[in-house]
Amino acid sequence: MGRNEEAVAKLAEALKSNPHDLGLLMLSGIIHELVGDIAKARDTYGKVLATNPRFAAAANNVAWPYRTRRCSGESLVAGRSGEGGRAG
Repeated sequence: MGRNEEAVAKLAEALKSNPHDLGLLMLSGIIHELVGDIAKARDTYGKVLATNPRFAAAANNVAWPYRTRRCSGESLVAGRSGEGGRAG
């Protein structure tokens, strides 16, 4: 087991006893991103935002994968692909 996977396991254990700890949730989301589990990271950041909708770091981290996809030419809005990252 690599270090990131070990961190995921330890954070999951810590979150069992502290499921609303925003610091643990944020760290868990970051580690999930590092291991490539973007869906799990997004869900984890969503839990942070459900508790505190003004948590800017969580909002930023949820938005980042969308931003990087738009910059690479992939569109999140149907019919808007290849327009230099503009969604509107």
